[in-house]
Amino acid sequence: MKQGMSVDLFTTENSSRSFIKQMESMSLDISEYFAWGYLKIFPLHADGSESKKEEMAGILPRLINYIGKSKSPVIIIDSLTLFTEYTDTDHILTFFTNCKTLVDRGKTIVVTLHSYAFEEETLVRIRSICDAHFTMRKALIGSKYVMVMEVIKVRGAKRTTGNLVSFEVHPGYGMKVIPMSFARV
Repeated sequence: MKQGMSVDLFTTENSSRSFIKQMESMSLDISEYFAWGYLKIFPLHADGSESKKEEMAGILPRLINYIGKSKSPVIIIDSLTLFTEYTDTDHILTFFTNCKTLVDRGKTIVVTLHSYAFEEETLVRIRSICDAHFTMRKALIGSKYVMVMEVIKVRGAKRTTGNLVSFEVHPGYGMKVIPMSFARV
């Protein structure tokens, strides 16, 4: 957004207000981008009712249709897990294939998902379609837990060592990278 690009954010985990507050707590004020329309936030929540199940079953084709028509070059979906609860594997893979086509045409699409919600065979196929794959987990370092992000795959990049980054999020400060080393015995 600082480079003048607009972003469409689909979230199943926040309302617009809570997302903006969450970003402010990390010293990232995005309220002006939101106010000027450079950031569009689409909160998507399901209440578990039968009508919601029917709506969610067809959401991936509607979502990819919107992304294809959107003028925003950057699309973020956090998290896709809820959208796939009532969707078969073929529709999920078609969604990712369509995302790949849009990326080849200049879009940047970032999708988060919870791996526990998918069968391993499906995850392998999703990873093969995607240009990049990162994992995030908590790890105990010394006496405290930190978040660890691992770069598993970036298409076109050479695999190197040091593909792990550990960090903490401090309200009012932002993200703090934590030096990390693992000893194997």
